[in-house]
Amino acid sequence: MKLLITLGEAILLSLSLCADTFAASVTYGIKRIIIPFKSKATITAICSLLPFIAVLLNQLIGGAIPENVSKTICFLIFEIIGVWKLSDDIIKKTIRKNSSGEKKFEITVSGLKLVLSVYASPEEADTDGSKSLSVREALMLALALSADGFFAGFGTSFDILGALMLLVASIAANAAAIELGRLSGKNATRSGLNPAVLSGPVFIILGITKLL
Repeated sequence: MKLLITLGEAILLSLSLCADTFAASVTYGIKRIIIPFKSKATITAICSLLPFIAVLLNQLIGGAIPENVSKTICFLIFEIIGVWKLSDDIIKKTIRKNSSGEKKFEITVSGLKLVLSVYASPEEADTDGSKSLSVREALMLALALSADGFFAGFGTSFDILGALMLLVASIAANAAAIELGRLSGKNATRSGLNPAVLSGPVFIILGITKLL
């Protein structure tokens, strides 16, 4: 029974985390930006591995934290992510507004500039305007999309088996999100519905379960 609950939580979490990937892929479909196989693999790998790594790190340090404190931390992480997702549209509009013109928010990590406007407008990852997402551009996009996944990984109470379940579920969910999002974008106009916002309540509910 515990195994089924862990599997269900892993699937639910992976589906919630890939909402941003789906939304970004819809944008690429609408903009007719091609995502080659290597770029798809890069996005899928980064967005799946970061939560997995976070779970492993949590396993390493979790034993040093009292159980009640650990549960509270897990609860807070999921609640913060949930509120962030519910505020996704407002956050993205704010970033777009402040990154217009000459203003840009930039973070440099090992020579790679991560422009926050990519999070707000995924099509801006296509920096060379080639209408095709290179591996480097896909890496920049994936890092912008997977930040919440990394913190969510810390918020789980998965053991090693649960971490592997999350990894497999995330790979499947992200790969499907890219394809379905791209096809949806190519065959439909933007509906105005942000999938990331829909995942907000899921994170909040997952957070509450950590206190039970």
